[in-house]
Amino acid sequence: MSASETARPRGPVARGGVRPGERALAPDLARGVMLLLIVLSNTGFYLWAAHHGPSGWHPIDGNALDRAVQFVMITTLDLRVYPLFAFLFGYGMMQLFLRQTAAGTPERTAVALLRRRGLGLIALGFVHAALLMAGDIIGSYGLMSLLLGWLFLRRRDRTLLVWCAVAAAVTVLATAPGVEAVLTGQLADLGTSGTELTTIVYASGEENPLVAAGTRLTTSAYVTVAGGLLSFSGMAVMLLGFWSARRRILEEPDRHLPLLRWTAVIGLAVGWSGGLLAALATSAGGTSPPRPSPRRGRCA
Repeated sequence: MSASETARPRGPVARGGVRPGERALAPDLARGVMLLLIVLSNTGFYLWAAHHGPSGWHPIDGNALDRAVQFVMITTLDLRVYPLFAFLFGYGMMQLFLRQTAAGTPERTAVALLRRRGLGLIALGFVHAALLMAGDIIGSYGLMSLLLGWLFLRRRDRTLLVWCAVAAAVTVLATAPGVEAVLTGQLADLGTSGTELTTIVYASGEENPLVAAGTRLTTSAYVTVAGGLLSFSGMAVMLLGFWSARRRILEEPDRHLPLLRWTAVIGLAVGWSGGLLAALATSAGGTSPPRPSPRRGRCA
């Protein structure tokens, strides 16, 4: 970006939102499905009477059907939908930027519009935490959009791909303990932590609504900052979404069928393989004595 572009004053936004004839069904439908799957994945936090394992996420009691459903959810659902949602989030950011600049909106104004939306997501995330759930991704995605929008929205394609690869490499290195656990036969210890149960920091068992809201807000602040600044996997796929939106891959899928097919096959294989390890670890850890989540009363 040149000095003249930097000094150029911001102009007005040249157009409004997406018009009916401009909508692409595939990304809109994918976003909705991913949100539904995220909701299903989070149901474990609201199982009031359940005994939770070391992670505090999934219960370790229940009958054979409960355990079978849990195994399938961990393998195919838990944390498996976030990459696609982050990709679609980045894709949508670049779509908005390109749509505005194509209509004559100055680049700085388009970036400022995205920045306001990111700040709005952070605020909405805290409201969501106060009322419902502390660990949602709304705030962290808002913070990540501020960071990546500022650093990368107007960068060259090569820059996007290089930093996408860097973030992906950091993510792979972060999974090294899990790989080591598999190779050394310590799969049952995978995910075990000395920290508080997730059900505690999410206030899932707290009866006092004000105390619960305070706990959720504290946890949400941590999740927002840590997720927004340290989620390198999310950054990698969001940058990939930037790059893909410039090529209209989802709006023109017929022109990119080989890429989409290979992405689906490889993505599902990698994602479900990692999920299978987590499911096996949870099953192995489920043989330990139940550890009830602390509660001061019973659910009515």
